[in-house]
Order: sequence, then C-alpha cells, then structure tokens
Amino acid sequence: MVIYGEILFLENFLTGGLLLWLTQRLCGCRAGRFRFFMGAALCGLYAFTLFQDNLNAGAALLQKLLFSVVLIRLTFGGANRRVIAGRTGAFYMVSFAMGGITMGLAGLLTAPAAAANGSFYLEQLTFLHIAAGCLATALSVHLLFSFIREKLRCFATAAKVSVAFCGNILNAEGFVDTGNLLRDPESGNPVCLLQEEFGRHLLEQALPESQWEAVRSVWQEGRSTELLAKQSVPGEFHFIAYQGAGGESGRLLAFRPDYVEVSKEGPSRRYQAVLALPRGMQMPAQGGRRYQVLLHSFLTGEQLHFAE
Repeated sequence: MVIYGEILFLENFLTGGLLLWLTQRLCGCRAGRFRFFMGAALCGLYAFTLFQDNLNAGAALLQKLLFSVVLIRLTFGGANRRVIAGRTGAFYMVSFAMGGITMGLAGLLTAPAAAANGSFYLEQLTFLHIAAGCLATALSVHLLFSFIREKLRCFATAAKVSVAFCGNILNAEGFVDTGNLLRDPESGNPVCLLQEEFGRHLLEQALPESQWEAVRSVWQEGRSTELLAKQSVPGEFHFIAYQGAGGESGRLLAFRPDYVEVSKEGPSRRYQAVLALPRGMQMPAQGGRRYQVLLHSFLTGEQLHFAE
C-alpha cells in the first residue's frame, strides 16, 4: 500500500483540529488561534508514528498518553493537573466517537485499510471517508451536547409549583430567576411573579365575584388597596415598589397566598412567599415550555421561612 506523507499529515491535521474543537466545546474552554493551529499541526505530525514498528503494546500506550497530555497542555494551557486530566479524558471521548463512526463508515463502504501500531490508514477514498466521519461525528456530538445542555438548563431553572389561595390550589410551571431578588418590605418574604393569565385564573377561582372585581380594578386601574380592605378581601393585598435591572421602576400589586409549594431536585417543600401581579410582562419560555410563575432566587440555596 502506498501512503502519501502530505495527505497523511493533512488528514490528521484536519481531524486533530476537529477533535480539539469538540474537546473545547465539551470542556467549556477556548484555545487561542495560534495554540489551536499548533495543536492541530502536532496531530498531523504524530500521524507519522504509524511507521514505527519497534514499540511493544505498553510503550505504544505510554507514548499515546504522553502525546495527549502534551497536546492538551500546548493547546489549552493551564497547569492544574486535574484540569489537564479532565480535558485529556474529553479528548479521548471525542476521539473514540470519531474513530468508531469513521471505521463504521469504512466498513459499510468495504474500504481497504492498513493497521499498524494502533493506527489506521484507509487506502481508497481516504478524504471522503475522513470527511464523512468528521462531519458525522461533529453533528452527533453537537446534537448530544445540545441535548445535554438543554436538559441541564431545564433541570437548573425549572420547577413544579403549586399555589394555594383561599383553599384553592393551582399547579404551574415555575422558572427559577436568579436575578429576582425582590422581597416584600413588610414581611421580608421573597416575592414570586405570576403570569397575568395565571394570576387572573387563580383569583377568579378563589374569590367571590364582587371581591374579584374589586381586585381587578385595583390591579388594572391602579386604585387604592383601601377598596379591598373595605370589602374584606383576604390575602392582605398591597403594593410593592420595584426597580428593574434596565432602570424601569413601578409598583406591583402583591398578596399573601396560603402557601407556595415547590418541587425541585427532591421532595416538594412549602414556603411562605408573596405573589405579585405584573401587567404585560412576558414570562420566559424554554424548550417549548411556557412558565406561569417566576420564582425568587431562593431555590439557589437561600434560606426561607417555611410555611406552617
């Protein structure tokens, strides 16, 4: 079998570059352009160890491990051993994925290949095989990363919420907003924001029609909460002043529910929280899910007063 050195270098330069790119995506790090180019070039040069025939299995394994560590250290920098070990492991993960996909495609196409010293060289349609394997690996790993990232994001930010008010309970999808630090100035309890439609539905179910109409007039028309006190509306409705990160400010009509029950990362827990009714606010949407409750950042570990 005739092996052309320039083609061997180019194939492994491109393949090594793709492996390094997938590695930095997996690890969340980023290499500079010069370092990235040097790492890819080192992969191209390493391909010539294919012609070594005097190494036993142990020496060949040690050589590969040392090369991988040097490659990761050269490309991404860093001196922390644990970080280098983790990035090296990620490099091998994507390497195994690409190798398996490429050899699978070669097997499907019945392409002749040479194997030596733990390396493979495809004789016919080499560029097409490598290109197909690289593209298939990049697409597969990208889809896998996107899937895992979306699941982790949803796991970190989503929660099941049950809101109880005047004996009525409504279930909702909650979104944990780490930027929501709003607290009720009277009780000190955290404030959660309700989607406008969800808040209307909750109050309509829980309150008699006359009381709901009074709440609606205060909420939508900005009338004084004294109107609610005169009609003995439960929930201790009051206004809370707020100022957003973008500089916007105003008042939110808020009330105290019976409890807010949140289920996230384990058994559900009930909290004493204050619910606020914003007007015209768009709730976050993620992965096709729409949320009805914008939760306070207490779900990130802050201590709360538990509901009795």
